[in-house]
Amino acid sequence: MEGNQNNQIEKLTGYGKQMYNISDKIQNINDSLNQLKQEVNLIKSEVEEIRVNELLEKMDMVMNKTDENLTNIQTEVYSQKEELSQLEDHMKQNTPNKPKSRKPSEYRQLQNMLRSVNNVGQTSNQINSSMSNRSTFNQTTSINQKSRRTGQNTIPTSKGKKMFRGSQYDLNKNTITRISTSKK
Repeated sequence: MEGNQNNQIEKLTGYGKQMYNISDKIQNINDSLNQLKQEVNLIKSEVEEIRVNELLEKMDMVMNKTDENLTNIQTEVYSQKEELSQLEDHMKQNTPNKPKSRKPSEYRQLQNMLRSVNNVGQTSNQINSSMSNRSTFNQTTSINQKSRRTGQNTIPTSKGKKMFRGSQYDLNKNTITRISTSKK
């Protein structure tokens, strides 16, 4: 029995030594892990500093470029203002003080043209009618006067021909050439 006890004691002492070795190794691993954690934290802080520094440098570059662009734009605006003021001065010097005559509108020009055509037509009709009987001329003028008084649109005739003296007969004349119904 003693041999068994000795074997067990030896085994127990061997287990104690192994346990001491294992705990020693575990302690070494824990120390290594703590050192690694510290190194990782140090690396993280350095990386963050590098990122922050890079970011700050990039922001400084962007701000400098923006400042340069702003100064360039300001100088361009100032030069354009100077050019504008010079042009205004030049225009003031070149423009005479007399008022500009207004050009009549296209409507007025057309109206004046129609009046002149009617006046030419009336004078030629008056010349022709003065050569003919005085009585026919008096008839046409009396008919025109009656139509003006009564507001009726009567057409004066001279020697069997219709005479159109007003511009109301020349403009807006609608002529129907074909009447057709739509097929549905």
